[in-house]
Amino acid sequence: MRRRALLAALGTALTAGCATTTPCASPDGDTAPADASESTTETDAGWPAPHRTPTNAGRAPPTHGPDGSEPPVAREWRLWEFTEEAERARDDGDDEGSDGDGEGWDVGRLLQRSRFTSPVADGERLFVATGPRSLPVSDDDPRGGFLFAVDPATDRPAWTTRLAFGATGSPVRWDDRLVVPTSDGSVVVVDTADGTRRWSRSFDAPAGTPTVAGGQLFLGNADGHLRALGSDGRPCWSIHRGPLVGGIGLGRRPSARFKPAVDADHVYQLFVRDRGTGAIIAASRDDGDVVWATTFEADGLDARAPAVDGGTVYVPTGRTLRALDAATGTEEWRYAFGAVPTVSTPAVGDDRLFVCAKNVHALDAATGTEKWRFVNESTGRSLGGGRIPMEASPVVAGDTVYAGAGALDAETGAKRWGDLGNDPESPYFASGLDGVPTREGPALTAAALSVVTQFGLLVRFTTEGEQ
Repeated sequence: MRRRALLAALGTALTAGCATTTPCASPDGDTAPADASESTTETDAGWPAPHRTPTNAGRAPPTHGPDGSEPPVAREWRLWEFTEEAERARDDGDDEGSDGDGEGWDVGRLLQRSRFTSPVADGERLFVATGPRSLPVSDDDPRGGFLFAVDPATDRPAWTTRLAFGATGSPVRWDDRLVVPTSDGSVVVVDTADGTRRWSRSFDAPAGTPTVAGGQLFLGNADGHLRALGSDGRPCWSIHRGPLVGGIGLGRRPSARFKPAVDADHVYQLFVRDRGTGAIIAASRDDGDVVWATTFEADGLDARAPAVDGGTVYVPTGRTLRALDAATGTEEWRYAFGAVPTVSTPAVGDDRLFVCAKNVHALDAATGTEKWRFVNESTGRSLGGGRIPMEASPVVAGDTVYAGAGALDAETGAKRWGDLGNDPESPYFASGLDGVPTREGPALTAAALSVVTQFGLLVRFTTEGEQ
């Protein structure tokens, strides 16, 4: 079957997907209106979710973050030290592979089975989860994880909660709760104060990072479902996409494990199948009705979460960033990044997009024209032997772009401070056990930039004298 025919079949399957709708009730029985407040995610002084807001625009107030007048002070937490596995390793006295201080064995164990998520923050604490590097293959392979609450004023986490099944997306703050998707297909909700479980709901497949907006939770999963849940976890509506294409080897459902982008009226969800074709849909927040669906042929399998801003949806699909009209799904422009393995979700400034795709790029938001490029010269290599790109999603605040573990001038691309991949001995972009910054990007609060590496190093950058 030719590619054009495949895409046509894909479009047919997407528009033919099943949708179910039930009243979306809160615990007290009230129905959440579609135009309800965006909860804390629109105005929060902290960083309640990856990319900060439901739109995934990655934009913070100009007052957020280190002021850039001088290199900030960095403080580190080695989160793997606080897992039960690390405690057992110390108790067993097995120091095989030790780096001299007795910690090498613990890190090696964690590297084999877990990966850390991007952080979120409430202004006082940072929250990070761990999960499996790959999904479990059976019920006997739970690959558990942890959820950490880190107080910047202390050396140890304020609390740690064991997850029987590890996180498959970053935690998201929902008022005084944290929502964590786990590898058994559940959504777990805990109290931010002490990690006490509030409730959980089980579904058919592991989900990605969810989005909170208007008193609802939106999440896509690995089995081609997009769901809206009420504040007690009960489903409001769901959309089932697929299988995309029939036939041997082509009947798999698409994965929707990408954080949805949500604006005042619609939910924008990306679906990608394992052979590189995919689609993005716009669904009504009210009832899940699909307004439009745009198919594409991804030039790589590693798509990322979309972002919506100013009437345009920005969709990272493999090695290409596409801009679509949010009302119709019509493509406005595209920018191809060459041979890079993955393009990040963009951070959206006033008139520019900032994208990490090995290098850091600034693009004109209206036309896709490149304004500047900061070149990542890292020669580090991943554990698998491939080149490590700058792949964590950036953040923009006023005239500063935060990318990797450093900051650039948003107007010119000039480096202000930090590590943006040009240090051959970098702990962030070399082959050290700490890995590279987590893909959904840092947390930027009024006081600090917080970066987590995929293997558990939490680094908090603050202006001298601030906590």
